[in-house]
Amino acid sequence: VSATAVPPGKSVEFNGGPMGKVVFEGSLHAGKGIKCNECHTKIFKMKKGADIITMKDINAGKFCGHCHN
Repeated sequence: VSATAVPPGKSVEFNGGPMGKVVFEGSLHAGKGIKCNECHTKIFKMKKGADIITMKDINAGKFCGHCHN
């Protein structure tokens, strides 16, 4: 899966894979006080398509797994 930046008020859907459809909601993260720069560039790169996210990486605490388990 390739990651893309999603500002508050927008969402992006990732289809397929073992987890089924995964939806990233920018407003949910912003509503919890999380600023974009807390994850970009510390966890995710800023270039579209630069991060290839796998469940193995997430389960190892990388990418989304940094906060979600």
